[in-house]
Amino acid sequence: MTPHFEWLRDIKYEGNLLLFINTHSDTESGNLVVSRNEGNPMTLPITELLDNYIDEQNLKPGVGPCIHGLVICSCGSTRRVMESAQLLKCMVERDIFDFMLAFTGISTMDAVVVPALNRSIENVYIYNIKIWDALEESFWEDRHTLNHLPVVLSFADIQNDINKKRTRVVDTRVLAFSNLKDGRPWGLDIF
Repeated sequence: MTPHFEWLRDIKYEGNLLLFINTHSDTESGNLVVSRNEGNPMTLPITELLDNYIDEQNLKPGVGPCIHGLVICSCGSTRRVMESAQLLKCMVERDIFDFMLAFTGISTMDAVVVPALNRSIENVYIYNIKIWDALEESFWEDRHTLNHLPVVLSFADIQNDINKKRTRVVDTRVLAFSNLKDGRPWGLDIF
C-alpha cells in the first residue's frame, strides 16, 4: 500500500466506499495509464493498479449493509477490450466491489458524464436505490451523456430464494441511447 492510502488501513474503515478513477486507457489493452512520458505511457490492468495503491485486503466488504463502488472515468477501451472488461466484472464477482461503472465511448469528458453520474451515485449512497435503477433514472433524465457514449455497469444484486437464503447474483448491463442522426446507433461508435 502506498503511503497516500495508509490511513485507510489505519482506521479500519468498514462502511460505504466509492472509488473514482479518472485517467486515460490504452486503446489496445484497455489498461489504465498510471504515468506518462514522451510517447510511452505506462499502463496497468485495473487489478494491478488497485493492488499497488490500495491493496485488495483493504477493500473487503464492510460490516452491515455497506456499498463498495468503483467508477472508472476513462476512454472506453477499458470496457470495450474483452480481457479488461472481464477483470472489471471479476472484481464484482469476487465481492471486492458491489458495482463497477465505466463508459465505452472513444473519449469520456467529465463535463458530459458527471451531472448524471452524480445523481446516480447520490441515489445509491444517500437514498438507497438499487444501482441499476439509479443509473437508469439519472441517465434517462439527462440523455446528453448517452448521446455521447454508452454506460456499462457490472453489479451484484442480492436475491432471496424460496427458502429465504440470500444469493449474490452478478450481472453486467449496458445503458445506451440510439442516435442515428449522428451515425452512432445505440451510442456505439461505428468504425
